Amino acid sequence: MECGLLEISGTGKSRRRRAEEFRRENERLRDMLAYKDELQRDWDRQRLYAGLPAQFIPIAMFGQGVTPLTLPGSATIRTWHVSTRGLQLTSSLLGSGSGTPPVCNYDAAINESIPLRMDCLVGGARGDGISKVGFTIDGGFSYFQQSFTATFVSVPNIGRTLTMGTGTFVAGQQWVSPIATCLNQAPVAATLSGPATDSSKPVLDPLILNGFPGIRRTNGPLTDTTSTWAADVASGTNKSFTWMVAYRLTTATPSAVGTIMAMNNNAQVGGQDPNFFLGVRNGTNLFRAARTNDAGTATTRDGGALSTVAKVITLGLTGNNVSLWVNGVIQVNALSLGSGTDTLNNVSFFAQFKNSAATASLAGWLFEAMTYTSFLSTGDRQANENYLLGKYGL
Repeated sequence: MECGLLEISGTGKSRRRRAEEFRRENERLRDMLAYKDELQRDWDRQRLYAGLPAQFIPIAMFGQGVTPLTLPGSATIRTWHVSTRGLQLTSSLLGSGSGTPPVCNYDAAINESIPLRMDCLVGGARGDGISKVGFTIDGGFSYFQQSFTATFVSVPNIGRTLTMGTGTFVAGQQWVSPIATCLNQAPVAATLSGPATDSSKPVLDPLILNGFPGIRRTNGPLTDTTSTWAADVASGTNKSFTWMVAYRLTTATPSAVGTIMAMNNNAQVGGQDPNFFLGVRNGTNLFRAARTNDAGTATTRDGGALSTVAKVITLGLTGNNVSLWVNGVIQVNALSLGSGTDTLNNVSFFAQFKNSAATASLAGWLFEAMTYTSFLSTGDRQANENYLLGKYGL
């Protein structure tokens, strides 16, 4: 009997001990969860210090490292430009915010595809030992360096020295680095360049879509006026091609016709401005596919309601027939886009570039764009669209 009592008593102690251990484990788990954001932030900072910016962690799509260069149809890919690769940032910074932000510049251009920004955290005169700035690549969520204002400030993580002009720094002011160029990731030379004036160049905004940055138009387009990109893809008579763009509009009700992407002629042909373009139409607020040939004959096809939610837009031409898909859903189905010859010599995003001038400008964010020298088959097109839809969480 006593043995039985002792056995029961022992079992009760074991249960109480296990219950206590379980309670302590739960407490430790709650403590860890309470600090998970701080732990993640510290981990991201460590990645940054090691030269691996936090938001550029390689993401495997479909279980493997998929890119447009490995997807179906890649045999005819001409260009692939993406906001996370191949960028060069100017040494000049664009200031914004209260008052007149002091002039700040790095000692050289930055060959990094990072959405670099400097924020004023504490206001005051330059070098007063009080005013302070912070450097961020995640839109101010965290700062990889904080420094007092001074004539020269070393930023070792990007290997540059910042020169600060005289003036008053005001908390909340921000300085961003414009994009000088965006290099093609396909095995051909096709470099998109910003306007000559730094204040007109696009900039890179962080974490805009599913953790990825976006190239945002400021006052001018990105253009390629030096390669044979337009000639190879769309110049000629009855040429077949495919354009695919991940893009986000700033408004669903544009005040005028605007351009997402275009292939144009900036010197005119017989007094005309031939081009193909993918853009938007005001009034009916639809996406637009359009063409003007060398004879000046213009044709347009519209479909797909606009919104400020990011979209994957595909334009395909086979012969004279154009098709337009938005997020993989057909909006314009094999309708004639006119005939004739188009002599084209440049490519532009955010505007058309004709007769050496930008027209039909459109504000928005460009995330990724591919062009193909063929009208992709249904399976090939869908594979590429699914890559973009999955990557950007659309």
